[in-house]
Amino acid sequence: VIDVVDAPDATDVPDPTDRLYEMSHAWAHRTASLMRIDAVDAAGRLLATATARVAEPGPLLAMKLQAPMMRTTAKEGTDLLDVVAILLDPAARDVALTQLERCEPVIAADAALHADRWFVQQVDRTLRLIRSAGGTDIGRDELALVAELLAAATRR
Repeated sequence: VIDVVDAPDATDVPDPTDRLYEMSHAWAHRTASLMRIDAVDAAGRLLATATARVAEPGPLLAMKLQAPMMRTTAKEGTDLLDVVAILLDPAARDVALTQLERCEPVIAADAALHADRWFVQQVDRTLRLIRSAGGTDIGRDELALVAELLAAATRR
């Protein structure tokens, strides 16, 4: 579960990391959907029900691209693994990429900057972090695909 900040769009924030934090959270908050979550036991009996606001894949990707900048090394790996998981999932990928293609240009530019950092400039470190977070089946080919998909979706 990720807390989403109901922040105003902050196009005037000069730092791209801070700006992406604020704008991606605001985007996620604006577009989140209410979802009913049921907890059931092994026999299928309903134990509890809750309703939560759930972020769309595109805003979640933008949030996850920024998040490693403010995390411990262990959390960096899980955030980056989440980005890869979303983009390797056929259903989530198409929705996420369409949303990124249509997002505000400032969000796209900042997301592109962060994607380039993690999946091009620091790809070896990213691969180590992802594998240490449990993504042992992820390799350079998958990271190259992620970099390509993110670059195309954020290109304006």
